Order: sequence, then C-alpha cells, then structure tokens
Amino acid sequence: MKHIYTYMITAALAALALAGCRNEESIAFNLDTDKIASGADGGRYNLKVSAQNGWVASTEAPWITISPANGNGSVTCQVQVDSAVATTSRTAEIHIQDQVTFDDKVVTVTQEGYRYTIMPQTTTFEIPNYEADAKRYFEVKVKANTNFSLSAPGASWITVPG
Repeated sequence: MKHIYTYMITAALAALALAGCRNEESIAFNLDTDKIASGADGGRYNLKVSAQNGWVASTEAPWITISPANGNGSVTCQVQVDSAVATTSRTAEIHIQDQVTFDDKVVTVTQEGYRYTIMPQTTTFEIPNYEADAKRYFEVKVKANTNFSLSAPGASWITVPG
C-alpha cells in the first residue's frame, strides 16, 4: 500500500512539474506594415495588428477611419481612406498603442491628390445660321479643379469674353 501512495504522489508531482514547465508563447506587439499609399479615389486597406495585450488605434485625420479602433490580441483592422478633395497629396499618421507596455507603433498614410481636370459638359455646338446676330452664341459649361482660360485659335469669328 505504501508503494501505491508513493507512485501516486510521484505521478502527481510529475504532472505538476510538466504543467509548470509549459512555455506560454509571447506575441510581440507589431504591425504588418508601417506605410499605406492610396490613390486619389481612396479605398480600404487591411492592417494586421499582432499583440499579446489590449491596444488602441487613433488618428487625427478626419479622412481616415480604422475599424476596429481597439482590441485585445491579434486582429486585422480595416483602414478606410476617403477620396481626396484637392490636387495636392496629403499625409497623416495612425498610432496604435499597446495598453500594457504603452509601446506606440505608427503607420504613415499618404494619399495622392486629384490630377488637374478641365471637362466641358459639351464639346460640339450648332448654331443655326438664320438666327439674329444677337442670338448667335453658346455657353460652355465646364467642370474644373484648377484655374483656366479660354481661347479659340484659328477661329476669328468666335469671341471669348474676358
């Protein structure tokens, strides 16, 4: 009977020793990228956060949205970049902070501006030759994101108002 207790105690101690020696894998706080480049139309981009602890994502740029903006452990976030509103590029930062170690990771988001565009709504006009002189005109409606001027080279019969 003494031997049975000895075997049981030895087995219990061995089980405790094995359980106590188990290595818990630590996940380093990291991001899969530190840059996002977007065209003028914007878009959605994935950002993988690897973390052991809780974390919080933030940005001061109103044209960038992060979802989810916080979490616990590793998560793939979606970064939404709105379309550009100017012809110049813009840059902002997303900060993701580990809530235990306060380690801060930064993702730089750069967005191209729109190219200069001048688009007339209509490119062909017809004016009846029987109209009175005062009625022989047409309006050109143009959508543009830059300053422009009008000219009619080789068409001396066209007057461009200044």
